[in-house]
Amino acid sequence: MWNPINRTQVQVSDNKFRIYDKRAPLFYKKPDGTYDDIDHTFNDTTSTIGDISLMNKGILSVGKRKGNNPHKVVGIRPDNNQHLGTQQLEFSLINVELDGESQEFNVEDDLEIRLRASRIFQLVKTNKGFNNFKIEFDIYSKGMEIQNDKYSEETTIRDYGFNLTNLGDIEAGVTDITLNNIFSEDKDIPYIDAKVFKITNDYITTGQYSDAEEFGDSDLSQYILDNSLYQNGSGMYYKDCLIFVAKVHNIENYLDIMAYNLADIYGCSLYKDGEDYSGQEYMDGFYFIKDKKKVGGYFADDNVFFAFINTKDISDDIKTLFERKTFKDTSYMDISLDDFHTAINNRFNKDLRITVGTNYYEPINNRFKFKISNESIYINKPVIFDKDYEEIKLKTTHTLTDNEDGSFRYTKYFDTEGCLSDNSNIKYIDATLSTNHTDDSAIKFDYSTGSTVKKTSSSFTGIRNATSATAAIDDGGSNHERGIVTCGDAGWVSTVTIGKSTTTTRHYKYIQSHFKFDSSGISTTVSDLEFKCKGAYASSDQSSQSIPEDISIILLKASSGSNTGAALWNDFDGFTSDWDADDVTEYSSETVIDGTESAGYFLDFSIGTAQGGDSPLNYADESATLNSTAKTDIEDNDTFEFSIIDYDQYYLNSYDGSYASTVTTNSAIDQRTFWMLQIDNSTSSYRPYLEYTVAGGDAVSYNANFFGANF
Repeated sequence: MWNPINRTQVQVSDNKFRIYDKRAPLFYKKPDGTYDDIDHTFNDTTSTIGDISLMNKGILSVGKRKGNNPHKVVGIRPDNNQHLGTQQLEFSLINVELDGESQEFNVEDDLEIRLRASRIFQLVKTNKGFNNFKIEFDIYSKGMEIQNDKYSEETTIRDYGFNLTNLGDIEAGVTDITLNNIFSEDKDIPYIDAKVFKITNDYITTGQYSDAEEFGDSDLSQYILDNSLYQNGSGMYYKDCLIFVAKVHNIENYLDIMAYNLADIYGCSLYKDGEDYSGQEYMDGFYFIKDKKKVGGYFADDNVFFAFINTKDISDDIKTLFERKTFKDTSYMDISLDDFHTAINNRFNKDLRITVGTNYYEPINNRFKFKISNESIYINKPVIFDKDYEEIKLKTTHTLTDNEDGSFRYTKYFDTEGCLSDNSNIKYIDATLSTNHTDDSAIKFDYSTGSTVKKTSSSFTGIRNATSATAAIDDGGSNHERGIVTCGDAGWVSTVTIGKSTTTTRHYKYIQSHFKFDSSGISTTVSDLEFKCKGAYASSDQSSQSIPEDISIILLKASSGSNTGAALWNDFDGFTSDWDADDVTEYSSETVIDGTESAGYFLDFSIGTAQGGDSPLNYADESATLNSTAKTDIEDNDTFEFSIIDYDQYYLNSYDGSYASTVTTNSAIDQRTFWMLQIDNSTSSYRPYLEYTVAGGDAVSYNANFFGANF
């Protein structure tokens, strides 16, 4: 039996039913009130506006006008009345602007529609590189009311400041200018306070090695040695080097942003995974490479970015001074300090401020909301994709204003960080529509990278007490076939050796997940209740720590409200500072995941993406039995939600420092994580779901206005 009850619920036997996550409906509602399988195939047809391509078997139907007419080129209707056309959003592509210049576009080729179970991606194709964008649509709403209020006062939604000072020639180590006194007050907006100068004396910074290890018995009396600048790697000789140092405020990804821009100015490359550099492979590095030679380097600590560029060849006297360096891979760029100052100023000194007035609508949790009935269509922040439709994690923002003619002007922009980041791989800029206020299930808490151990008892306690995470985990954007990490923790170390210089970086991450189900159609006694999925564990003992070859999880009652993304962190019922089992509400007991394991499940984990390796066929059937409290709640409440966390450490508050903290092998990962196939995998049998049995074979009874009956 496979009898659809509503968009997310199906009857599989006389008294057994399944409910799928609200973000992953299986069925759409037909004009006759029955339900059928979602089919996202577009077919050519005609309408009142002429020839269109139509997908009308989803919870939202989508029509795209044929030809190059941008006016009302895309129409979107809810499924329950799509045949009537009484509710509709229509989109006209008005303007595509890259770096301040309007671009010619052809909507037949340059506007592409891609679909997921409850999401619609309108992808605007970009045909050249750019640092900033502005894309404008006009939205015509029929029968759907905007739910956002307008701003009560003029509001800045994107801001940025930059200051650059040329300090001239400096004798380092003997001047009163230090990293501690060249920067002043903090800023409350994204801001870069930068200095440039040139070192003119024989100044050497020492790293992690002793003077004897670094220089042997060489005479160092004529050199200025400083051991306070950078504690990792080998010593560095700075005479005739140009220095760029910046205090960065309120920009999260500042290390990559600063390094990328400097490298791009001078046509250099940075570290790249697996790149061959002078005959050796390296994963991570802190050098600027030009023609396979080191021409400079950089590091960052505590929001201060430091970079140097060699401007002259290093003399033989200096080369023989160092015992651990060969300098065979070192070169220079002939750049003056004034030219260096000008190039950096031209790159970073930008006017990025965007201010909106009281005719603009204020986002609700970063979204604009058009009411259908009991549900809404949400316009989410734009998403950036590469040519393979993989999401690029660049921050964006958007605005919506009243055109005062019954339509709305919707505009997409980069956020400040996006304008400063490496945008070379961007191919599509999207406006994502969804029928749920949240699209994220897994969220992560990252401890920033650095040379010190990140997994500690204190950091673990901080994570358990946090009310916001670092970010939602990338679920693949428009690609949703692969697995996603669901809960657990991992630590790893990356090291780079170029010549004889080695740099070490440590990483640590914790993950939890949140699920939400429509239970409004259940009003009878539930006798059995299980959560089922295609899952796997990853238990990696790369540093020989003998991690258990399984992972235990537990389901807790959640209370997310309107929170989304990173704000979902620890949103379970009863959460409080230093919480324990007495505070929260368990929906299950400990559930051990030990069915299948593969090293593939941590591919790309170290660089922050979530998709695991292996095909879906290599994930095992996993299940967690829910308790009587969960059964009562699913009977009594219209929405049923829970969090999945790891049991042994997170739930029991039992810190385990035996792994993910002491790993020392380059690129090795210590982890104990739970993975599952995604909630809206294109193959419905791979999706996670709740399965429940009603007592005595009772039929399901319905409320008048639940999700399945009245969209």
